[in-house]
Amino acid sequence: QTVAGQGAATSPIVAIFGGSERRGAWTVPAELPVVAVFGGVELDLTGASFAAPVVELKAVAVFGGVEITVPEGLRLEVEGVGIFGGFSHQTGEEGDPGAPLVRITGVAFFGGVDVKRGPRRAVPPSTPGPLGPGTPPPPSVSPPAPG
Repeated sequence: QTVAGQGAATSPIVAIFGGSERRGAWTVPAELPVVAVFGGVELDLTGASFAAPVVELKAVAVFGGVEITVPEGLRLEVEGVGIFGGFSHQTGEEGDPGAPLVRITGVAFFGGVDVKRGPRRAVPPSTPGPLGPGTPPPPSVSPPAPG
């Protein structure tokens, strides 16, 4: 899902001698630096929305690791260099036409960047309920059984 007009600027996600994690519902900006130095970053995009049709993540791992999980159906381009380290991603799925494109670039120096596919994002039900669209209708009440 692309959310227009959001995420023009954001702070980078950084882990130095520690860890950083981002998951759940959040908006990925058009450009996002991700840095791990003697630490680790876990970035989960399976519940995220995207501020632009093309999102660029620039991942740098120095004696650390960056793990990025993208949902099935998302278009993905990965280009990175491992110097005494690794820059890997799962291939196979091209993504759904019209889905946002996530472009991941970067370098792993004595560290690793791993990009993997996670589950497809859950789509909320569209049945209107008492709290508006996306909420299920209340359960029906059965009449009492004759007794």
